Amino acid sequence: MKTLLISVLLLVPIITFAGIPDFSNCSAACAYYGFVSLFVVPDGSGQLLTEASIRDLAGDGPIDATITVTLIDLHGYPIYMFPEEDVWLESSLGGMMACAGSVHADAPSDINGEMTFTSALRAGGYSADGEQMVVLINGMPVIGNDLDIKVNSPDIDANGIVDLSDIVLFAGDMGSYNFRSDFYQDGILNLVDIVFMAGAVGGNCP
Repeated sequence: MKTLLISVLLLVPIITFAGIPDFSNCSAACAYYGFVSLFVVPDGSGQLLTEASIRDLAGDGPIDATITVTLIDLHGYPIYMFPEEDVWLESSLGGMMACAGSVHADAPSDINGEMTFTSALRAGGYSADGEQMVVLINGMPVIGNDLDIKVNSPDIDANGIVDLSDIVLFAGDMGSYNFRSDFYQDGILNLVDIVFMAGAVGGNCP
């Protein structure tokens, strides 16, 4: 009986800490090394992460910007079946405003502790200069793994719907240049961007 009790007590730390991410060993990486742009719409009709663009170089894509997150627990083991809703994306300076619960990983972590982001992001807003994407696990950022993915959206004012207020902001950018309205991501604002804006009007968060 005493031997059994000792064995159970020895197992308690393992049971307690199994499946808890060790942030010093968890990682996030993009399939493409370098800056990419992603067109996002609140209704999810924007670009997949597998079909991103090289910023200011339209026509040289699509670029696979799949994000792969690897979860390792406090004992150095991969975490299996970690919930996808507990791993999500944010932009480092808050330029991307995501629809609630809409920018999490595609599926729970696999046997290797890996999970991916490939789906189109339901979001609005736009990235500022120097802004990057950040992976959060249970609200904690994976330190040192910011990703060079910038976003822009026809929901320019980031209120969750593409409406008249966004059209006014977009019209004000025409005739000059502003990344937030360069939906085709080719370094100029022209008819192509107008088509993107027109096609997204009414798109809103679920």
